[in-house]
Amino acid sequence: MQGGRITLPKEGLLALRDACGVQVKCVRGSLWVTQESDGIDHVLFPGQWVTIDHKGLSIVTALDGATVAVSARHRVEASIATPARPALARLADAIMRPFLPSGPSHGNRCAPAPQQGPWQPAPSGR
Repeated sequence: MQGGRITLPKEGLLALRDACGVQVKCVRGSLWVTQESDGIDHVLFPGQWVTIDHKGLSIVTALDGATVAVSARHRVEASIATPARPALARLADAIMRPFLPSGPSHGNRCAPAPQQGPWQPAPSGR
């Protein structure tokens, strides 16, 4: 995958491997974005985006039916999975395992991503 829009059903998953610098934008619905070795998850609503800044596996989960736009300057390994609660439980366990009991490893960050991307962050409303 090098970019484009993907429609995910509720609880559908988009897995991105070694996607440093890739921007993930919520076009419709809501998304949960989690990155391997990162203690901070992101919930995105329409117009909001996040830049992947950790090496390894990043998971984008549709909290409801959602459309996600992916912007990448390079080819990224990606796969899509349809909802399956047992698979989600195994995935959540695999993602959380590195955080327990000692917490996340901070040695897995990518090089800093450029601040300016093809999209602007959503206004904060303040």
